[in-house]
Amino acid sequence: MQRCVIACDGDSSPIDLKGFARFFGQTISRPAQISLQSCPTRGKSLPVPTAMKTQKANWLKRILNAVCILYLILLAFSETYSALATAFDKSRRFPAWEAKLGWGMFVLPSFLIVGLVLLVVGKRLTLGFYLVALSLLLYLGFLFLDLALGPRIEHLDWVFAGIWTGLFALATAAAWFLRRRSTRP
Repeated sequence: MQRCVIACDGDSSPIDLKGFARFFGQTISRPAQISLQSCPTRGKSLPVPTAMKTQKANWLKRILNAVCILYLILLAFSETYSALATAFDKSRRFPAWEAKLGWGMFVLPSFLIVGLVLLVVGKRLTLGFYLVALSLLLYLGFLFLDLALGPRIEHLDWVFAGIWTGLFALATAAAWFLRRRSTRP
């Protein structure tokens, strides 16, 4: 068995690298014989092993993936509720052109859900991202068309539109992150 000797401040005790490699999930077929004469980290803390960094990064990525997926699901529910309200509303509260859209509004959450499924599964990532982005852009267009064709735009309408624009920008960023995490090794 080969050993690695690290000499730092006069300490030259041998260390078995195979035990460390098994602990961090890496395999070392032939560990090299290393002997350091001067300690490069004298007075400093030792760096965190790369295996521990990747484990921590993997957990953070998994949590971020879950948050992105849940956020897009929440947005899909919101779009579906809006489409249902538009399709089933027979009152005169809304303009006549909205009632004509009716069931056609279900295309928007459908695009979002299909795009999200493609992003989560990892197949056709670019198509999935573009479906999510298309759904969000069309819904935002519907929102601004509703504002433009309304009787009068008030200050709260602009606040409402600004909040939804921010939420849609965040959803687009979440879809972009889901697309990138699947293409990276």
